[in-house]
Amino acid sequence: MKTKFSKTLLVLLSIFLLMVLTAPCSSNNTDKTGEEVVANEKTPEPSQSTREITDAQGNTLTVAKNIGKIAVDQWGTADIVVSVLGEEAMDKIVAVGITKSYNQIKGIYGKSYPQINNLPSIGGGRSSPIDAEKIISLQPDLYMIANYSENSDDLIGKLAKANIPTVILNISEEPSQSPQNAIKIVGELFGVQERADEIAGFIDSQYKLIESKNLEDKRNKPTVYMEKGSGTKDEYDVTWSDQSAWGKIVTKTGGKNIVDSSLGNSVKIDSEFLLSGNPDYIIIAGSVGIGTDLEEGQELIRSYTQRTGWQNLDAVKNNNIFLIGHGQERDQFCFFPHLVMAKTFYPEDFVDIEPLEILKEFYDKYMLLDFEDGHWYIKLE
Repeated sequence: MKTKFSKTLLVLLSIFLLMVLTAPCSSNNTDKTGEEVVANEKTPEPSQSTREITDAQGNTLTVAKNIGKIAVDQWGTADIVVSVLGEEAMDKIVAVGITKSYNQIKGIYGKSYPQINNLPSIGGGRSSPIDAEKIISLQPDLYMIANYSENSDDLIGKLAKANIPTVILNISEEPSQSPQNAIKIVGELFGVQERADEIAGFIDSQYKLIESKNLEDKRNKPTVYMEKGSGTKDEYDVTWSDQSAWGKIVTKTGGKNIVDSSLGNSVKIDSEFLLSGNPDYIIIAGSVGIGTDLEEGQELIRSYTQRTGWQNLDAVKNNNIFLIGHGQERDQFCFFPHLVMAKTFYPEDFVDIEPLEILKEFYDKYMLLDFEDGHWYIKLE
């Protein structure tokens, strides 16, 4: 009886061992909810929803793979996003910093895209710095700025603590190159590199056209004076030397700036300096573009011509004074003032080129607003 029991026990032990040895080699646990979790299946890590990009400042940033919401420092920055994303941008932009033409542009966008009318204020401009706390409350995936300055450091730091990266585009660093680089960065951010490359290629082709004319090698170059369009009849605003963004545009298009770099990049000159320089062309960089009133632009130009001594300037005598958008030297439309100046200085080299038609083509292809929504170049009449 004892022997039979022992044999039975051995059989049972053998069956048990066989079951253990042939069981699946998984180590299952339960999570806090009581659901079974298989140990050899990895739970997605946070890094799987992010990626790294490098902005124009050379900063390596961790950003969301799928960017849902963004805040930007100004409409010029928003325009680059719009050109790359099209209508999708209208749902992604949750705030735009305030600049001089903020309300005009917001109102025009708002007619076709009502959500833009509800954008909250985040400050901006000279009188009101960008409000970091307001941006944080909107919980964007990133904040985007046109250009870096040391004044941005505090804001960038506050946003970083809230895990909101700041993407710096440095649009105006090099007028004929930086906007295209910014467009490509935006294309990489949103996974639409092909579209971004197409836009950058369109812009590059305009510079290649200008470069093909060898304007910088011309002799007897026309002399040029530029001024920021915030001056008055009695007070000059700043002008720019050949080392500034506007100055580089004058040089690239074959003009000779009467203000050289020895005076500094951005300076105020006295009237005697200008009158003795007697430029062939005077270019006022002011509020020209979307929402511009043509008659107001003409009135601004006429007010400049009333300055003491200006009636004796060759530029005024020959009606060679015009107004162009100040922001165009630091955005993707920068090819337009290049084309305008090149054709103005050397019309015989650009007989078949119409800068306004090229700008219209760009708007028709890549922008949401209509070319007809603005005035882009106003000449004294």
